[in-house]
Amino acid sequence: MITPHGEPDEDPVESTLRASRALLGVVARSSIDALTRVSVSELRLLVLLTSRGPSSPSELAARMGEGPASVDPLLSSLASRAFVAFVSGADPASPSLQITSRGREIVDEVTERRRSELATILARLSHVQRRELGEALSAFADAADEASSEELLILGL
Repeated sequence: MITPHGEPDEDPVESTLRASRALLGVVARSSIDALTRVSVSELRLLVLLTSRGPSSPSELAARMGEGPASVDPLLSSLASRAFVAFVSGADPASPSLQITSRGREIVDEVTERRRSELATILARLSHVQRRELGEALSAFADAADEASSEELLILGL
């Protein structure tokens, strides 16, 4: 179908799917270097510790929707490479983990790469298109009840 202005009238669901694939491409490209040093699951844990602060292994497992037996080897691996550190809290029998500066560097690198690529893409749009896109994305996020950080952890976001 053609609009009165002679432009193709793309189905909103299809255009949203196209945009979501483009954004997933940004996510993938921004994570690729980090994934040479940590697994997707380990990146998920680093993002979680960055956003939530020190947490017990059982809290981390619950937030990831995993059992402690699945998360413990990941945490041990991250700790052995100094990406996270065990810290004692009020109960010495139940230590917490916190992200180290080395682990935070990975999360910050992924975030900065993502921000940089988005800025490059947005620079290809006119000022009016950027403004309209910002308004449309804000409305979309509001209508979608923006995903919780737990939901986003599925993809290591």
